[in-house]
Amino acid sequence: AGLAHRILSIALHDAEREDRVTRNVAALVRAPAKDVNTRRNLTAEQAIAVLNKAAELDDAMAARWLIALLYGPRQGECLGLRWSDIGLYSIDIAWSLSSVPWQHGCDGTCDKRAASCPHRRYVIPTGMDYQPLYRNVVLMRPKNFAAIRVVPRLPIIDAALALRLEQVQRDRPNYLTDRDLVFATPSGDPIATRTDYQEWTDLLAAAGHQPADRGAAE
Repeated sequence: AGLAHRILSIALHDAEREDRVTRNVAALVRAPAKDVNTRRNLTAEQAIAVLNKAAELDDAMAARWLIALLYGPRQGECLGLRWSDIGLYSIDIAWSLSSVPWQHGCDGTCDKRAASCPHRRYVIPTGMDYQPLYRNVVLMRPKNFAAIRVVPRLPIIDAALALRLEQVQRDRPNYLTDRDLVFATPSGDPIATRTDYQEWTDLLAAAGHQPADRGAAE
């Protein structure tokens, strides 16, 4: 609500300046109060408890939660991590898994929805580097190269990734396409963000925490 008020106020201010309206009525209304963020960050002790619970449950995504809690990448950056991003001594966090909308490639003459257009195209921001993955899911690289991070490989991360690799190697015979993703479904497809978030909230609950606690699936 606060953002909508600011946008409307700016638009009416410009319209008033250009004599399109007689008065900026949004300026007469008090902006809505900012919502209070009730989500809490996990403490170090809570994070350790969550990771211990993941290990106890033999969670196939344990490495995903560990990387998120240790290095702080966003959800899309974790789900977009590729084995080729993992070097001998470091990990490049350079790509983010994103779902993008479709647009017609036929100027709307096919009488179908954009997603069903025979010549459909991704809607990608201008200048954004991307790699198609699966349907409308792509890997996108940040425009700002300062946002690309290189983090060290820690022994605890190496151990978690080794276990993850064992799982991937068991799943690979069932892959239709190997997309090089560290975290993928048993068939090798990208993991949906909603599925990932649900798995995180289930793990939180198993560890005795509320879904409102912030953490790895942010």
